[in-house]
Amino acid sequence: MKNIREFDTCGRIHIPVEIRRKLINNGNGKIEVICEPDAVILVSAQSECAFCNSTDNLVEFKSKLVCESCISELWQCLHLMCKQNCKG
Repeated sequence: MKNIREFDTCGRIHIPVEIRRKLINNGNGKIEVICEPDAVILVSAQSECAFCNSTDNLVEFKSKLVCESCISELWQCLHLMCKQNCKG
């Protein structure tokens, strides 16, 4: 989808409603603004753990945020699965 917009006198642009709806429906209503040399990219911002919604001690993994507590639980689960598969 291509839209050409002009800045207003305060330096703002209007984001069409269909784009705003996509950003809100795919996230938590917050957006991340990424500035590239020749582009400005708007993406839905994730500010909580993908598993438990915690906002503490977040680590990015494959473009998802995961808290250290969930990482620990996942590690324990993987370790247990490995032990069970190795007994066979």
